Amino acid sequence: MSEKLILLVEDDETLCFLAQKQLKKIGVSCRIAGTGMQAVEMANDGYALILMDLGLPDMDGIEATFRIREEELKARKKRVPIVALTEHAEREKCLRAGMDDFLLKPVPLERLQEVVRKYCLLDSDQ
Repeated sequence: MSEKLILLVEDDETLCFLAQKQLKKIGVSCRIAGTGMQAVEMANDGYALILMDLGLPDMDGIEATFRIREEELKARKKRVPIVALTEHAEREKCLRAGMDDFLLKPVPLERLQEVVRKYCLLDSDQ
């Protein structure tokens, strides 16, 4: 399998640690952004997928997604899939903001694997 790199945007250290362990278990590497501004700055670094927490300290995940989408349009770059990570059922709000999918925390490993496989085109044996 070719290396797929995910940007994990999460400010909670415990949730970040758990998500990293889950991603490693399904064979995916990630980099971490702890704020919305960091996510916007890092989004152009060639990620296969961005997992975006909504409740971030400086700028929420909705605003960060808007900014990432604006930058993609301005630069005519390929649209990176962004999947919301949230504790609240805000699916429609996330999709309207330009996110591609939605994961409710805590994320079961099987659901995370399904979403990563969908957007990163992983082999089904992972």
